[in-house]
Amino acid sequence: MHATRTVLSVGALRLLSLLCAAAFIAGVTALVPPDVYGFYILVLSCAQVVVGALLSWPNPGLLRHGREEYVAQGSIGAFLGARLALHGILLALLLPAAVLVAPLLADWIGTGNCGIAGFLALSFLVMPLSDMGAVVAQATNRFLPFGTSVLLQRLLQVGAIGLIYAGAAPSWELLYLASLAGYAAAAAAAWMLVPRGVWKGFVVTREGLRRLVSYGRLLPVSIMAAYLITWMDTWFIRHFLDAAAVGRYAWAYSVTLLATTLLVPLSAVLGPKAIDLHLAGDAGRQRTLAASSIAACLLLAALVPLGVGLVAAVGAAVPLGDYRNSLPSLLILCAAVVFQAGISLAEPRIYADERLVPRAVGISVVMACVNALLNMLLIPWYGIEGAALATAAAYGVGMLLQWAVVGMHWRMPVAAGIAGTGLAALLAAVTPLNALAAGGVISVVAVTVGRQSGLFVALADLLPRRLAVLLVPGTQRAG
Repeated sequence: MHATRTVLSVGALRLLSLLCAAAFIAGVTALVPPDVYGFYILVLSCAQVVVGALLSWPNPGLLRHGREEYVAQGSIGAFLGARLALHGILLALLLPAAVLVAPLLADWIGTGNCGIAGFLALSFLVMPLSDMGAVVAQATNRFLPFGTSVLLQRLLQVGAIGLIYAGAAPSWELLYLASLAGYAAAAAAAWMLVPRGVWKGFVVTREGLRRLVSYGRLLPVSIMAAYLITWMDTWFIRHFLDAAAVGRYAWAYSVTLLATTLLVPLSAVLGPKAIDLHLAGDAGRQRTLAASSIAACLLLAALVPLGVGLVAAVGAAVPLGDYRNSLPSLLILCAAVVFQAGISLAEPRIYADERLVPRAVGISVVMACVNALLNMLLIPWYGIEGAALATAAAYGVGMLLQWAVVGMHWRMPVAAGIAGTGLAALLAAVTPLNALAAGGVISVVAVTVGRQSGLFVALADLLPRRLAVLLVPGTQRAG
């Protein structure tokens, strides 16, 4: 029950952040030209890849070993000391590198040399602190940073839109500064929520450094691959097309983030739980967790057609201006949420067992290769829709491989996700009303078949009673 309440609390904050994100996307749609948004996304993507792969890679090790230390001693001082020492070393190497590569990056993006070195340096200083604080809080069963951090970031982004609405010129620099301010606010909030006791025994030891590096030695490759999967589409689009096409695709991807942002608190809460179950060797509860994950993905896959139809109908009804051509890509990316959910449910189990980390790295590399290959093949033929299909395929391959590694029955959920993605591509070619009608009928049929087949039984104790009655035969109504 405590875990459920935690998920709901963080989920409520995420819902608020979702509303702010929707306001930001609406503001971008109305006020920011696609090429300006494209420049912003290209600079942000480069910074996030470097920060994620080269500055944040020790964080999973900090969660794994810090959680173990916290359960045993009530503090994580030893591993926190090692983590901060590693951070200082990495910063000393990367800040000079930012100055050296900035002119080349500016030339490739097409912005001109307008202070990109300073933006990169600020990114390296500010962005990692938010994730690090959230991980420290997570290791000590404080999950609010996974709600407050995104909410603060979105609020600052909405503030930038407000400035543009008030008369400021829409520029990628303004959007980027707002993002950095959001990261800074999120970092401050995360570290304030960390209990003071975690600093007890704070020390930098060779053993702590060794264990963090040993756990995370392959993670830079894995994290780099994960960020490349997120951002490489925009880079290939920039190569084959232009910054405006980047902006349109990034707009579609940002809209799908409104849905996937709700997956983060679930994964965050499952992380410590998966570690505890692994350390306790509780195979029975691990199987129960796996059954719930499978049922959740099947339910999500059944609802995808209706969701895609609703997105198509809403997209046709609202003024999208220069971003209207992004709708087909948006529908395909919405369908791929099934695969992203599957990955979010499997990753905590993988990273709870350090023996599986090398396999996770290999899976991330395979996903990145699939995405890159399909981008090269599909974008020249289908434009930004090709990039969306490439991303969906990469996530599908990743879900299949991750579920196979942890021994979860993957065939039916993956097949359902593939069918949903193909259906989204088809619905993108019909009128919005037909898409909504067809999607609604298919979802009703899929949910009915799933209910009668008992595919959602594992969710009976996790769902509110009124909803469980609809999805699980034999469930008694409350009262």
